[in-house]
Parts: sequence; C-alpha cells; structure tokens
Amino acid sequence: MTYSPPSRFFDLFTGSLPPGARILVLSPCDVLRAMMSAHANLDVVYSRSSTLGRPLLKRLGPDLVLAPVLGREHDILEIAQRLHALGFQGVLYGINPPSLQAALVHADVSAQCPGLRFHLIDRPM
Repeated sequence: MTYSPPSRFFDLFTGSLPPGARILVLSPCDVLRAMMSAHANLDVVYSRSSTLGRPLLKRLGPDLVLAPVLGREHDILEIAQRLHALGFQGVLYGINPPSLQAALVHADVSAQCPGLRFHLIDRPM
C-alpha cells in the first residue's frame, strides 16, 4: 500500500506523471476540482462514476483514475471492481477521508481486485 500525507498530494500528480498522462477524476468534490484545476499542465477529465465503463475507458485511455473512497454514487471498492473487470491497466487512487482507516480500505480492495494497482491518499484539508 502506498500512503501519502496531504502535504505530498500535489507531488504525486506534478512530479511523477509522464508528459501527456491522462487523469480521469470520478465524482470530484469541489476541493478536489479546485486543486486539480490549479495544475493546468495536467490532462484531466471529470466524470460521474455512473459513466465508468468500457466506452469511457476506451475513449479517454486514462493512465490514472482518481476517486473519493466514499462518494455520493459509489465507494472505492465498487470503482475498483469495475476497473478490475474491465482490465484497466492504469493506477487507481482513492482519496481517503481522515476518519477512515487506510489499511482496512486497502486490504478490502486488494482482496477483491488482485493485481489492480491501487493507492490511497489522505484527503487534503
């Protein structure tokens, strides 16, 4: 499991992504939208989690999917299961609320979706 404290949040997206990397943000909250929009050099597409399927993945070809662990339309396990079933080859990042235990969330996703690259990031305040 990869854990990143809030102070490293931007480093994950600015320094470690290859040029032209595509990011799909599912069910973004206002804070996450504002943070991502501050980095104009990133290729970011926002979508509702209900649109996640083969046509969306084929059209966008995301390298990274970013979603809240607990969203209005989904939880991260549902997103992980869908991506796993679709053969997603990128990385799924879950934005973890401070009150949830990251180890439990990661263990659940890893058990249900073996082989899926999955990381948790504490939600910035």
